[in-house]
Amino acid sequence: MSNKDDESVEMLYSKLCLDLNMDMETKLDAWRSYEHIRKHYVLEDDQLHWLAVSLYVSCRRYKHLTTNDNNPVSISRLLKSANHLELIVFFDKLHKWEDMANLPDSIRSKIDQVEHAFNISSIIFEKYTKIFIEIFGGNQDTLIYSDYQYKRASNQINPKLNTKNKLHKCSHQDLYSLIWTIYALAKTIYPSTINDLIASFHLLISSFSFIYDYVKLAKLDYLLKGCCLNDLCSNDGSIIDNLCIMYCCSSDTCRAIIEQHLNNDLLKRLDKSEDFLNEFNYLETIRDINRQYDEIVLTNCIIDERIFLEKKSQLNDLCNSLNENRYSKSSENRTPLTANQHFASNDGQTISSNQYLTPISQANHLIKLLYSIVEQQQTKPTDNLISIIGQQTFLG
Repeated sequence: MSNKDDESVEMLYSKLCLDLNMDMETKLDAWRSYEHIRKHYVLEDDQLHWLAVSLYVSCRRYKHLTTNDNNPVSISRLLKSANHLELIVFFDKLHKWEDMANLPDSIRSKIDQVEHAFNISSIIFEKYTKIFIEIFGGNQDTLIYSDYQYKRASNQINPKLNTKNKLHKCSHQDLYSLIWTIYALAKTIYPSTINDLIASFHLLISSFSFIYDYVKLAKLDYLLKGCCLNDLCSNDGSIIDNLCIMYCCSSDTCRAIIEQHLNNDLLKRLDKSEDFLNEFNYLETIRDINRQYDEIVLTNCIIDERIFLEKKSQLNDLCNSLNENRYSKSSENRTPLTANQHFASNDGQTISSNQYLTPISQANHLIKLLYSIVEQQQTKPTDNLISIIGQQTFLG
């Protein structure tokens, strides 16, 4: 790379850090790491993508600005500012960076947790829309509602919806986005559910039942148009038991989640009363829940799971990529490059699977392995081969 190219990349990197309001120490650390890696490896494609990866790792490594184990950075903003880096590409480069930089287990573990949690959410979301329509109704093609993005961030009602004297009721689109955001927020409050598919699904079912009860309490009957609602309602008017039967969940577990966590911890955290969904309060509820989630996403360097609520085409591309990535990993052949536990260290000891090798050390090991195989071979023909050749009849 020429000096002119270096200057161009550095200018783009400075703009990236400015967009993210990054502190100088983390900015310099990420740049130094990038330059060090570039001396030893060829970094293909957009250099700003690699710098975004380096910056994320540095944010994970530094903890001097916050009480958390990392500097605050929004992954969504990071990807957007880095020339709209795709999430799947980001994780692919991040795992390559782990090996090239020989990152410690502690950082690798945090990165794996973030990716695994998001993969779980991609599986859960495949069921989410179906369950919502069964309970509340709505059209699958119109539930992704762009105005929700405005409501969650604005302190005022959208002028397009304006009538001074008319109260704005919660719509199916609002409810669809709100329940998913509550589920995503609740996961961060109870970390034990983040990397557990079964626990996450129980939390989702609990979130549906939780909101259903408050929709009934607020007398928002126009929202209760689900195609399976009659089958789900029990004699006492609740849906939790039949919903758990339909989706093979434990009703006792879901009831415990609702009572101990959602009705208790979540409402206290949001400082909300029982009428938080009525026409006077629901816009404030949307803003408060999203503000809480924004803070957690930023301070914990996790992925904003509201990405699933974006445009349908983008969502389909994302889910397809996640599925391809998931299936490719599950069917990956265990070769010397993927089964690290078969490698030996310099002193001949087998390296355990929780230790990590760099690409250079892997290549060196393969060279040694090939040499050991060749070394064991004889440099002259075997007696059997000499005997066979001697028995041949040559025609003159």
